[in-house]
Amino acid sequence: MSLAAETRAAARAHPWLVTALRADIINYRAAASFLDLEGDIDSVARALRRFGDSLNKFTTVGESDIPIRMHHGVDIVSDTHDMVQKQGEASVDILLRLNSEFIITADGQLSAIIVDTVPDMTISGFTTAIERVQMEDINIKAAGTLQDMFIVIVPRRKGASALRSVEAALTVIPTS
Repeated sequence: MSLAAETRAAARAHPWLVTALRADIINYRAAASFLDLEGDIDSVARALRRFGDSLNKFTTVGESDIPIRMHHGVDIVSDTHDMVQKQGEASVDILLRLNSEFIITADGQLSAIIVDTVPDMTISGFTTAIERVQMEDINIKAAGTLQDMFIVIVPRRKGASALRSVEAALTVIPTS
């Protein structure tokens, strides 16, 4: 395996490093030293620079027009929960389902941040939003994505902070 191939493989083993390469905010020599590969640090740094140049970059979109809404009072319940059983009769909406667990509108202690119709939404756009919420030390209780929308569930008291974090994250949407 060539030094360039080894460098790419080592960088991919550290997703944060690939993110920094995509954002073009990296000290290549320091990153090469961190990777601790056999070979000249300058050669590894050059290989990192070439690898970074081949990656899709982040796109700044300015203030986002992406519709984001917050719903307070959601809960995570199992399919045996009374509210799920009586969904047609009660004013309960299912926001997300995974196997036998549901996120429902109820009188719960959680908030849902719901992002609809994100243009060219990629999984990296979703993860950028998740990371931004986590940087605020907000405990994410659940999250999910499907096609061009996603949902993040947080404690009710942290809903507004999570909403601001998601809004900020969507001003820098990674391209594919």
